Amino acid sequence: MEILLVVPPLEEIMDHIKFFWTSILLLALCVPSAGAKPEDFVGKTAPQFSLKNIITGDTVSLEALRGKVVVLDFWATWCGPCKEAIPHIAEVNRVYKDQDFVAISIDLREDEDTVKKFAQSNQMTWVVVIDRDGGVAKKYDVTAIPTLFVVDLRGTVRYAHVGFFPELKSELNQKIHELLKEKPESITCIASSSTITEGETMLLSGTITPSRSILVTLKMVRPDGTWYTVNLVTGVDGSYSHRFSPDRVGVWSASATAGSTASPTVNFEVKAKATPWTPTLMVIIALVGAAVVLVVILLAKRTRPSTITS
Repeated sequence: MEILLVVPPLEEIMDHIKFFWTSILLLALCVPSAGAKPEDFVGKTAPQFSLKNIITGDTVSLEALRGKVVVLDFWATWCGPCKEAIPHIAEVNRVYKDQDFVAISIDLREDEDTVKKFAQSNQMTWVVVIDRDGGVAKKYDVTAIPTLFVVDLRGTVRYAHVGFFPELKSELNQKIHELLKEKPESITCIASSSTITEGETMLLSGTITPSRSILVTLKMVRPDGTWYTVNLVTGVDGSYSHRFSPDRVGVWSASATAGSTASPTVNFEVKAKATPWTPTLMVIIALVGAAVVLVVILLAKRTRPSTITS
């Protein structure tokens, strides 16, 4: 009896090997890695990115969402724990969607058609984007999914977690509620007076909130449109001040910037020094007096009677 050994083509063997290892790698993403430390991002500025919303076609930029609380959910359609997290994200989106809040689900490396169909069938009405080359996930050190981050109004990561757990919805809800109550970052610039005289000193001051020590750049614009900057460091209470003597007459303007936050522009006028009247008046009086005396003398000579000599 002959035994026939059928060997598949080399190309088919390589495809099977590639599929096997790809499956292993994808499944590994569903298990948190011991080296993954998303909590290391807490307190740091969230890395920026711009990706396309596959539902609307609009570009989604994290920088443009400054002033909103943002949930970032790294996921994939084939990931079981990610699917379990979807109803939790849907619930917090339902509660906060009409406030300064945005939820973004960032799919890892899948094709748009697959992700779009999945999002529509699972009623993912929030922002859904695709990280095609894994570049965004790399910025956030994502080594397992789902990985979630919560970014505050100022663009700082305030919460991070790897994996799904039953209390996810309540934990997200609590964190989002807290962050929405925080005031967005702002900075003021105030001039000590709206008008000063040339040679006098002007005081510019302001405060950044929430209060902290940070570099503030003052932009001083002269009446002719030229400008220069002054770098200051605020105190721990967020305040700063700067004294200077304007060297030009006219309307000046100043504004302050801290990070990406800018203050409204403040204007003030520098007037020329007034001519002192007292010395001038004394000179005029002296000249007039001298002229009067001269006129009197001349008139006296003309009216003096002639002397007749006999």
